[in-house]
Amino acid sequence: MREKGVLMLRIFLVVLIIAVAAPLYAVESPLIGKNLLKNESFENRPGFKDQTPSGWGSWNDNFNGISTTERRRGQQSVYMDCPKQNESTGVYYTYRNAKAGYRYNFSAYFLNYGSNPVSGNAFGQLHIEWRKKGKDKDNKEIDVEISRDYGRTLGPEMSTTKWTPVTMSAVAPADTDSCNFVVEFDNKENGTGRFYADDAAAEEIKTKGGIKGYMLADTRPGAKTVTLVEKDKTEKVETGTSGGQEEETGLSLVVANFNAGDLESGGGTWAKDPNDNTQSCTLTYNQNIKRGDSGFSLQIDYDVDSPNQAMVGLWMALQNLDLSQYGKLSLWIKGDETVGFSKGIRMELKNRKGEVGRYTLSGITKDWKRFVIPVKEFTDLKDISSVSEFVIRFDDEVNSDKKTGRIYVDDISFGK
Repeated sequence: MREKGVLMLRIFLVVLIIAVAAPLYAVESPLIGKNLLKNESFENRPGFKDQTPSGWGSWNDNFNGISTTERRRGQQSVYMDCPKQNESTGVYYTYRNAKAGYRYNFSAYFLNYGSNPVSGNAFGQLHIEWRKKGKDKDNKEIDVEISRDYGRTLGPEMSTTKWTPVTMSAVAPADTDSCNFVVEFDNKENGTGRFYADDAAAEEIKTKGGIKGYMLADTRPGAKTVTLVEKDKTEKVETGTSGGQEEETGLSLVVANFNAGDLESGGGTWAKDPNDNTQSCTLTYNQNIKRGDSGFSLQIDYDVDSPNQAMVGLWMALQNLDLSQYGKLSLWIKGDETVGFSKGIRMELKNRKGEVGRYTLSGITKDWKRFVIPVKEFTDLKDISSVSEFVIRFDDEVNSDKKTGRIYVDDISFGK
């Protein structure tokens, strides 16, 4: 009887541990609603075939595999080795009940391989592939021009020590009835290396025209970096242009004016090492310091004063914009005189092919100043017909004059 009592006590303790651990697992989940993905952590191996995790598909799958040594949670993760030049590899999960007009948020965690890290013009990326059922009942991509939405790219800067959260958000276009959630590894030129992916998540949000700026990353407990500043007083600002340039009245494409208190096209913050507390980037929608009489500006607080190599910033989704008719990027910037600021920032434009154009901007002052940069000045960005991302970056080199500080950004647009 005593042995039976001890056994029952042990069973009770095991059940108690599971009951306590389960909420901890749930709390860490980035989802608001149901995860659309099955085997999202790549744990299920029955039916495992061609190095593809159960429930997921693949292409070019000779480069993929399951790892039991590197994993964020559980026992396994999926890995991808760099494919041949100008090729890609990856895994995808097919969701067969996608709805046009709904927003889909997709995330995963990436880890660079320390013994053979990603190098060259190679990178990991998330994307969503929109599909519909044809007459032959096969799911095919819808209109080629709008069939895919891409998230940010992570290349050699991907951390080798900490799992990095990667997120994207997009609205399903017309005619969609299914989609593929894709984790991919692209080799554009001279790429090598391996990276791991784990804990993928996707959710479906019913929207009316889409929720602007909704980011899966912002729903994780403890990871919410976007706040609003309540209005108490309005700073008077000069609205004149800088550098002798006149305000353009011609054709323009507004990317973000922040008047709704969000990143209109979607986006968020990032850091070279998100688990390094000595480097950070935080966004605040500021109603006190802005251009114009209403709305907000985007306040960016950055910190690259770290003993480690530091690189942080903001990224904004551009939904594969065709900039062929828009030759100039325009934005307004000012520094915070009280907190301090660097006089320069680095900006990037990325396209869906993985090309990255970079431009170093200087001349930021304590007053609002308009900067107009020809898109052609973003070196190495050859194709501007599908620009997917705009990045503002702070790092050890460009911001060596002031490694911690605050700047304000407003009215980002493209014009002729």
